[in-house]
Amino acid sequence: MARLIGDRTSYGWSLRFESSGIEQTSLRVPGGTLASTLLFGADGTLKGETGFSGSCDVFVAPYDADDDALTIGPLSGQLSCPDAGALEVRARLRAVVRYEFLDDTLILRGVDGQQLLVYAGSP
Repeated sequence: MARLIGDRTSYGWSLRFESSGIEQTSLRVPGGTLASTLLFGADGTLKGETGFSGSCDVFVAPYDADDDALTIGPLSGQLSCPDAGALEVRARLRAVVRYEFLDDTLILRGVDGQQLLVYAGSP
């Protein structure tokens, strides 16, 4: 059972609509500017927050990474504002099966290799 590569478990990851030349346009939802952050712990626990104004969705989930394979879930926690953005991020996280890094960008991919979410990282 491996974890995300090396010291990147200490990174905080923030959702990006354009990062390192990779554009994420498919997560445009009405309601304002969506924020989402992830923290992959070295203990195999993912912590995250998502929302339009503050952290209306706070969750934790187990995760496992091996080579480029990644499984996340199940997600648990408080979804205090079930808006379209928070629900979409949760759905996409549950669908992740692969990940890759491009410099300090984390790309989460689905079964067919489709790009589901893109996060920019900082230590």
